[in-house]
Amino acid sequence: MNIKVLAMISMFAFSVSSICEAGLGLFDKMGEGIGLGPSKKRVVKKIKPGTMTTLSNKHTYQIIDLGGGYYKAVLYAERMGGHIATVDSKEENDLLYDFMISQGFKGAYFGLVDKDFSGDWRLPDGSEPKYINWHSKQPDRSNANCKYAMFYSIYTNKKWKAGTFNKLDPVKGGNAFIIEWDKDLTAKAPAATPAQTTGSGQRPSGTIYYPVVEDEDVISND
Repeated sequence: MNIKVLAMISMFAFSVSSICEAGLGLFDKMGEGIGLGPSKKRVVKKIKPGTMTTLSNKHTYQIIDLGGGYYKAVLYAERMGGHIATVDSKEENDLLYDFMISQGFKGAYFGLVDKDFSGDWRLPDGSEPKYINWHSKQPDRSNANCKYAMFYSIYTNKKWKAGTFNKLDPVKGGNAFIIEWDKDLTAKAPAATPAQTTGSGQRPSGTIYYPVVEDEDVISND
């Protein structure tokens, strides 16, 4: 076989290889588009909770950011055995604002919503609030998504702002919200007596334990 023939065969093989490689690359991209291509690692957002703290009113609070919306926050708080915080008095208002600042958050939502953007602000259970403390020119009526009440660190008079409960909100603080438990959960439980334990030394079934919110994987938003 002469040199010319060998050269032609080599060129042909190289061309076929390049075409196949390009075709496979294109197939991979097309496959990714329809979910058949190389799998990508799922991005998981980690919660960075504040410290669970009992304030002087003997209620326990924690500030947490799920990266989701208001209704996700409500469900999460209930799942943790509490509820999204409600502000029932000036005393509680001032406690919560100071608590937010001490925890290093720029803003924090609580349980007050104008669901239909009609000016009818309601607590999570649908009842009217006992206490109102809006900042001047608040609640904001220029943005129909500003339907959720929040504390805002810039408002040092501890008054409220209406926010969107959206991570794209220009207010630094993301989607942080306050969970409330209507009792002191940080006090140490008394040691169980022998009569209160099983043979293994464990408390019997039916004992209620209140969970402390620690880091937890959260995949999806509202």
